[in-house]
Amino acid sequence: MSDLTNCVRHNCRLVEGVGRRSDSFTPDAVDTKMLKNEVARYVPDMLMIGASGSKIGKTRFACELLRTFSKQFSIDGVKVTTVRERNGTCPRGGAGCGVCGSLSGNYEIVEEHDVAGRKDTSKLLSAGARRVFWLRAHREHIQEGAVELEECRGFGNPCICESNTMRLVIEPGIFLMVTQGSTMKDSAREVLGFADRILTIEKDNLKFDLSTISFREGSWLIRERASAIILAGGKSTRMGSDKALLSINGVPLIRSALQQLSPSFSEVLISSATTSQYGFCGARVVPDSESNLGPIGGIATAMESAVNDVCFVVACDIPRISVRVLRKMFRALSGADGVVPTIKGKIEPLFAIYTKRMLPAIRKAIASGERRIRMVYPECQIRYVEIDDPIINLNTREEYRRYLEM
Repeated sequence: MSDLTNCVRHNCRLVEGVGRRSDSFTPDAVDTKMLKNEVARYVPDMLMIGASGSKIGKTRFACELLRTFSKQFSIDGVKVTTVRERNGTCPRGGAGCGVCGSLSGNYEIVEEHDVAGRKDTSKLLSAGARRVFWLRAHREHIQEGAVELEECRGFGNPCICESNTMRLVIEPGIFLMVTQGSTMKDSAREVLGFADRILTIEKDNLKFDLSTISFREGSWLIRERASAIILAGGKSTRMGSDKALLSINGVPLIRSALQQLSPSFSEVLISSATTSQYGFCGARVVPDSESNLGPIGGIATAMESAVNDVCFVVACDIPRISVRVLRKMFRALSGADGVVPTIKGKIEPLFAIYTKRMLPAIRKAIASGERRIRMVYPECQIRYVEIDDPIINLNTREEYRRYLEM
């Protein structure tokens, strides 16, 4: 037994996976597409950090996050080591490392107790983590280990996890990828498209504003350099009164939208017919430049006034704004003019990301008498993202009543 294994077993509580073991396993036995196509469990209280290579500062960054956020609330740390081969060349530390050879089952979870140790798990504990777990798992059993890990650490407590491969089976609140140079190992390459932010280390210096990250209501959030535009310029004809002022749990819809969006956007604007209606919210109100143009007019005026090139547009009558959907949409934005979600083939143009590159086409459509933003899409590069979470609109009194009863 290696020194590393002795250290782990002496200082940690051991949980051993007892699933079926396949001694004939080879890397080719796992189909990456199969793993990606499985429904990843959504774990919003987990912030996951991946890395393009070994020993480039992933643990150092995790420790910096722990030192910052452990002052605000209790937080756990997780280190994940994926073993790709049961026999053959060690993909990690080389001969005598002990990480792969000492794994006797399909997966093992140990809890770190040695604050003064030199291992990464000890560093996480020393940085302020409440508890730290180390999950080692054969690649084809990473999902089983992930489920057991959640049982060990408990649900609802914020967590910072170091792993690439874990992203194939868990969708965290935020996934950050740390890179250095042009080298990209296989485990990083296959999850790079899931990254919410790619962070580059130059000369051992990682420039990242920690204030853009927050933890609220059980979920990690990251603030985008983007503007959110709340559309509140409609006449609310079917509702019979101003929808933006409808109360949900004692809070007007317009204020609720502002509270939900503020942690995720560097700017939040309200698009309205006048500047006087929603001043109580504290956000900048952008009045329509022309009347009776419908939502497309409000979108155009607010986008021109926004300080950012990227704008998320949302109708004020949507009471719940899914952070999970927002993250999926922003991950899909790269290279596109806009991102529009679809639900069973139906598009949601007033819950969408639009960039200022679309403004010429929008203004052209307005000038031609068009009042529907969707008619601009053929002139732009729009990416459509299928989502599962329903987007609820409150257009009538009956819809409002049913929502309150949910």
